[in-house]
Amino acid sequence: MLFCVPAAQAGAAWKYTVLHTFHGRDGSTLTSGVAVDASGNVFGTSQEGGKTGYNGGDGTVFELYPPGVGSTRWGMSLHRFNSRDGSTPIGGVTLDRAGNLYGTTVYGGKFGGGNVFTLAQSGVRTKHWDASVIHTWPSLCWSTGEMIFDASGDLYGACAVGGDIFRLTPPSGEKSFWHSTTLQNFGSSEPNGNLVLDGSGNLYGTVALDGSYGDGTVVELSPPAAGKKQWSNTVLFNFNGLNGERPEAGLISDPAGNLYGTTFFGGSSGALDEGNGVVFELSPPVSGQTAWTETVLHEFGGHDGAHTYGGVVRDASGNLYGNTNIGGTDNEGTIFELTPPSGSSTQWKRIVLHEFHGNDGEQPMAGLTMDDAGNLYGTTYTGGENEGQGTVFRLTP
Repeated sequence: MLFCVPAAQAGAAWKYTVLHTFHGRDGSTLTSGVAVDASGNVFGTSQEGGKTGYNGGDGTVFELYPPGVGSTRWGMSLHRFNSRDGSTPIGGVTLDRAGNLYGTTVYGGKFGGGNVFTLAQSGVRTKHWDASVIHTWPSLCWSTGEMIFDASGDLYGACAVGGDIFRLTPPSGEKSFWHSTTLQNFGSSEPNGNLVLDGSGNLYGTVALDGSYGDGTVVELSPPAAGKKQWSNTVLFNFNGLNGERPEAGLISDPAGNLYGTTFFGGSSGALDEGNGVVFELSPPVSGQTAWTETVLHEFGGHDGAHTYGGVVRDASGNLYGNTNIGGTDNEGTIFELTPPSGSSTQWKRIVLHEFHGNDGEQPMAGLTMDDAGNLYGTTYTGGENEGQGTVFRLTP
């Protein structure tokens, strides 16, 4: 059944719809965002659930596909993990051009430290998914966020536990396995997934506990110079609490090379481990300079949300969209829009598009996904009708 509620704020004419509520057998506790293909199918993972008959299980990968003619119910197909092919997927999935899915699990596999998996659909009517393990971690990885592809088909991601920024190279020649390379190790500083790759092969990301103040950094990893093997690591920005603290998500970029992201704590009104978090922009150095410049676009006040685990997405007009884990009227989290300054103003305008109330989802822990039509999709950690265990939702402008 679809559950619809009005947008939280008059003037924000977005329609909020719960596409699916989880109840254990199909998944439970969603910590990652979703991927959406050109046909409107929605793909994601649940950290737990999937065991037939009652709650429990090693987690699932799900597909939600739009209702057929005369129906309002979204269809679902599932892959249920069984510990051999992985357990506890806390990151999302990435689609390749053929529609195959790629993701990671925290536990399971040969060494118990999790796997990198791929899923290929083997039937249109049955919606059956065939799982393959393409890499097994020798120790815990805790890969967060979604991996990204480059033009050559290599995958890049991050291990929050273990500290690796890694690359996985597909099989070639007589080789039948994917090759893993550690590009940089950050130890216990917790690098985040959802990396940004530019046209020169440089990677940009955030590290939660790194830096001069221990409040996190934004970093750039550059490919080895000619004749070298090591990637170089450049710290572009250090958070200090007042300008943000502890980024828990990756970044996005705009055509000008500006980077956008969020922090879980921090802000001008907060001391150490206080403050509700910020949305920031990091701009490349101007001519003759070497330092990147941070601009705090918004500082959360609690009533409009607090503490963001997910990053932001950007539309063609430069508006930013994201969600907060708590805050709002019922303290269950919010979905927000930030609009760039206009006229003589220098302030970004904040609009709350939706407040969560429990039965429509609660406490989102991942960022949003925008499709080509401008619709926003996301997940909530728990909540949903009939005391559900997480939801997938859509906001339609």
